Amino acid sequence: MGIKFVARVKALQRDLEAYDKKRIKAYQTAVKVGGFSLFKTFKEEVAAGRPGGKKLSPLSQIAKRTKTGRRRKKARKPLSSLAPMVRYKATTNNGQLNVDVGFISPKINTRSWKQLVNLHQEGGAVDTLYSGSRTELGRRLAGIGGRLKKAGDPDSKFFFLRKHAGRSLGSVAGMMIPSRPEIEPLWDAHKKDAERNIVLNFHRKMQGERI
Repeated sequence: MGIKFVARVKALQRDLEAYDKKRIKAYQTAVKVGGFSLFKTFKEEVAAGRPGGKKLSPLSQIAKRTKTGRRRKKARKPLSSLAPMVRYKATTNNGQLNVDVGFISPKINTRSWKQLVNLHQEGGAVDTLYSGSRTELGRRLAGIGGRLKKAGDPDSKFFFLRKHAGRSLGSVAGMMIPSRPEIEPLWDAHKKDAERNIVLNFHRKMQGERI
């Protein structure tokens, strides 16, 4: 009797260990799947200029058409250029699963991208978003304005900067950038669904379903 009892206890222990491994694997899979789904949603909404479903403050007419001197499409979405910076990363360290979703591209760590993200997240006054002197900026924008005026585009008036308050042509000192937060609206909009999906996917995985 004693031998059979010990054998049954060992068998139960093996079953419990196997179940625990299955549970851990199901949990990790559910978190990875949930994180990747969140990543796709984040990237789509950043590209559309609607993080969390909320439309960002529109770009100025100058910003819609320019970027470091190059002409851009009039319909360019606010901060859509940040979409490639949205990444998904799952790592395991000492058995601990870590899933990161958001602006975690290595490129975002460069000084210029950090400044861009921080500026638009918080908003505020800037001297200029363009390289070169203010005189060069004025000439560059006037060139774009001239082409628009020739084409009969009423937005041409925004590209001819005037001298004011003792500042030289092309000065944009005091230009206000509106706050365009992205991470908080994204997370606030999708946090509950993400948590709910992880729980549901965990139970589905435990029941042997493919997710």
